[in-house]
Amino acid sequence: METMNNNETIPQLPKPSKLTMKILNTRIDQIQEDYDLLIQRVNELEQHLKNYGHIQSLTAAASETSMDIKQPPNVTDSWSIPRSVRHPAPVKKSFWNKLFG
Repeated sequence: METMNNNETIPQLPKPSKLTMKILNTRIDQIQEDYDLLIQRVNELEQHLKNYGHIQSLTAAASETSMDIKQPPNVTDSWSIPRSVRHPAPVKKSFWNKLFG
């Protein structure tokens, strides 16, 4: 809203809304609900992290146990053999051998 005084315009600011006890109480209730939801989510996350840590320790223990049981393969022997011996090429028959052979 504007008022006119001697050809000058002065802008008037709108009045701020009143903060009533009802509005304040409603807002406090909303904040409390949000807080309760956040507390619940934090507790769930902490529980998941505890379970994850427990599962991770069990997995690590299982992998250490399985490493003790397995004997490492002798990799140097299999790699010292030439590839042509490890993976022989199939013998190819010519068209004429297939036809008359």
